[in-house]
Amino acid sequence: MRFSGLRTSQAMSSAKGKGQDRLLITPTFIGVADGATPLDPSWPANVGEFAAEALRELAAAGAEEGAEIREVWRKAITKTAAKFSAKEPELSCGVAIARRVKDTVEIATLGDCGVIVLHTDKSLVTLRDTRLSVLDEEAAAASGTEERRRLVYNRAAMNTPAGYWIFAAHPAAADHILRRQIPLGNIAGLLLFTDGFYRLRDPYGLVGDDRALMTLVRELGPEGAMRQLREHEESDSSHVGIVGLRAPDDATLVMATQLA
Repeated sequence: MRFSGLRTSQAMSSAKGKGQDRLLITPTFIGVADGATPLDPSWPANVGEFAAEALRELAAAGAEEGAEIREVWRKAITKTAAKFSAKEPELSCGVAIARRVKDTVEIATLGDCGVIVLHTDKSLVTLRDTRLSVLDEEAAAASGTEERRRLVYNRAAMNTPAGYWIFAAHPAAADHILRRQIPLGNIAGLLLFTDGFYRLRDPYGLVGDDRALMTLVRELGPEGAMRQLREHEESDSSHVGIVGLRAPDDATLVMATQLA
């Protein structure tokens, strides 16, 4: 599959008991989404389907001529939430997208999914909101009932100034997307990922920065980079050191590069 003349490749790996990541690639759109794991048995379990619908609606709204990016997100949030009768904080997903707009690529994120762009001049652009990741790290530092209490507390703060912004049932979250528009000819590499894949950098530190992460994916390909993540999580040595092993999470990435 090609996106705006760029060659795409991807990898998706589900963690046991999850399977809530989704991706979508069309000739004019790339999107990855991470459905938020339900924190109570009474919450809807169809978070993967919610994430998939979010991408479909974003792609459809983004394809409309002259569609402004925040309006694209407002429309997609409104339509997806209505289809699922979504209530916050029970149903949500983080999303990262890239869409073709004339001779440019517009990238945008909401939640802790991210985009890294390598320019032809070797400069780098990263879009990723770290607020949810910080909250999750604080919760992971606890254990048992305290960890769960923190997770529930954090989730209740979604789409509020004191918490974080995410794709759920609140169209005004569209005003808080991170976005950038880049000339298509300036793009050497375009990497979209869910937070489960970003663990290669944070918290595991297998790469030191976003440039190294981009280089790793370009050299090994998405499948090879995914194997490196899973092999680290499965190795006994991962339990030793400052950063302890965390329970595996769904991980997804899409890489787009110029044709050789």
